[in-house]
Formats: sequence, structure tokens, C-alpha cells
Amino acid sequence: YNNFINQTQNINNYYGNINNINIIKKVNTPKNIGNYIDYSKNIINVQNQNDEFLKYINSLPMKLVNYLCTPKGTVDIQKKLEKSNRDYKLMLVNHLNKQGLSKIMKNTYGNYFFQQLIKGNEQSFISLIISYISEDFIDISKDFSGTFSLQALLDEVVSFEEEQKILSCIRNYEMEMAFNKNATHVLQKIVQLFPDIHRIHLNEVIINNFIELCLDSNGICLIKIFIKTNTLIKDKTRINEKIITNFITLAENPFGNYGIQYLMEIWNNNDLKDIKEKIVENVYKLSLQQFSSNVIEKAIEIFEEETRNQIIKKLCFEGNFLLVLIKNKFGKFVLNKAIKYMKMDIKNEFEIYLINDINNNNYKAKNR
Repeated sequence: YNNFINQTQNINNYYGNINNINIIKKVNTPKNIGNYIDYSKNIINVQNQNDEFLKYINSLPMKLVNYLCTPKGTVDIQKKLEKSNRDYKLMLVNHLNKQGLSKIMKNTYGNYFFQQLIKGNEQSFISLIISYISEDFIDISKDFSGTFSLQALLDEVVSFEEEQKILSCIRNYEMEMAFNKNATHVLQKIVQLFPDIHRIHLNEVIINNFIELCLDSNGICLIKIFIKTNTLIKDKTRINEKIITNFITLAENPFGNYGIQYLMEIWNNNDLKDIKEKIVENVYKLSLQQFSSNVIEKAIEIFEEETRNQIIKKLCFEGNFLLVLIKNKFGKFVLNKAIKYMKMDIKNEFEIYLINDINNNNYKAKNR
């Protein structure tokens, strides 16, 4: 710092000595002199900012990290950041370092400060923060406040390099995060924001554990986002194989049935060919149970006319299943849905079928 000041003073002295031709020849042009002066001014500004920052830190009633974890502290320093430039934020982050950042991210008040700190910053700044918290990433993600901090951080990640840094932080911990009530939201955010072609290893983990995730209250939320963001044909094929192999287990599960219903909403008719066959094949069994009956109702609602009619005819016209449906507390809702979506010609046929069935039952009752 002192060397730069001395250089600037020497340059000015040399430039002022107009009569000394030999000295003038040894001095840089006025343009270069100006650059030296500007550069030295920048050094002075940085030094002044650093001095100001240290003075402010020393004036706090407690350590900076502890102050940021108080309601007053997080508001005060947020206000100060609003009036400061990038260098000031950088000094703040470097002062907090790894332990300080992790602590404020997991704090009820500190996490609000952290979200403001990272908003709208360039990738080098975001990269620095990721490097500081990488070792504590999983621990932060499982914390109630920390999960919000990390989700805000993920919103600021835009480069492939930063995506890979994040993915390296969670490698081998994906399933632990998926089943954790807080960390699962961080994992869901990663799947939502990072293109599937950039997260091949994570895709592999999810597909390999697809059924276990579908049967879990946290895992099913991850699965729905994964299905929605998937663009890779080979992954879709493997998902379909998993669904078909475990169809009844999923349909009868309180969470798994939502996975099947979501697929029915997202995939096109060609992709759903195997699932349609499974539903038609098992329509009787699935219609009489609490969770799987939801799958049949959804199928009646959204499938194309041909498959819908197949389901309705099996429910209403085959064997004595109609009476079973009417008496079953879940089946009656399936029957109501079937009647609602019947085409007029099938509805007329159904009315005749009902009348004949009632007459036959009355006849049998009289002859007992």
C-alpha cells in the first residue's frame, strides 16, 4: 500500500519537473501516469473499505456470527449490505468463513440474512460460498432453517460448473436426503432446476430406488418432480418397467397410488400403454380398495374413450360385479364416476341392464 503511494508521488514529482528533459524521457506518458494514479486510488479505496469494515465489526456488541443470529443483528447488517458493493459482501463472507456461514444458514434469523446476501450475485461469489459450506451441505440441508437457505442458494446457481459442485456435495447422500423431511426439499429443488442431462448419477440413484421412494411420504414428492422434468427416453423406459413390475403394490399404497396417477396425467397415450393394460386387467380388485380405487377413478376421468369404455363395461356389465361395487364403500364412488363419464349409448344400455337385474332379483326373492 505504502509503495503504491510513494510511486504515485514520485510520478507527480517527475512530471512536474518540466525543465529536466532527461527525467521527462524516463517517465511514462501522462496516460500511463493516470493509470497508475487510478490504480493507487483503487488500492486506497479497498484499504479504506477494509478499515471501515473492521471498525464496524469491532463496534458490534458481540461476534459478527452471533449478531447475525439475532433479530436486530440480521436486520441491521441487511440494511448495511443494501448500501454496500460487492467487495463489502466478499469481506463479510470471508470473515464468516465456513463455520460462521453454516451457523447463520441454520439459524431462524440468520437464514433470512443469508438469502439476501446471495441474491443477484455473480457466479464467482456463489462459487466461493459453495466451497465454504460443501463439507456441511448435508447437515445444513437436514436443518429446518438450513433447507430454506440452500434452496435460495440453488436459485442463484446458473452454470454447469456450480451444478457439478452441488452434485458432488450430495453424492452418496441422495437417499438419506430424499427420506428426510427437510433435506428432501433441497433434493427436489436440485431435480427441478438442474437439467436431467447434467445430473446423470442422481437420476440413476432415483431410478434404482424408484419403488422405495414411491412408497414414502417424502420420496413420492421427489418422484413426481423427477417424472415431470425427465426428458431422457431410456429413463422413461426404466420407470415404466418399475411401475409395471410393482403395479399392485404401488396402487394399493397410500403414497404409491399418487405416483401412478401423476404418470397418467403427465405421460401421453403411447407411454401409458402398459399401465392401461394393468388397470383394465386388475379393475375389479383395484376398485374395492381405499387407495387403488383412486387410480380407477383417475383412469375413468382422463383416459381416451376406448380405454375408458373398456373399464366402464367391465365394471358395469360383467358377472355380478355391479352389486359388489354398490355394496362396497369405495366401489360405490368408482361406480358414480363411471356413470358420470358414460356415453349416452352405454348409459341407455346400462339402464336396461339395471332394470333387468332388479326384475331378476325380485323374481328370485319371490320364489325363495
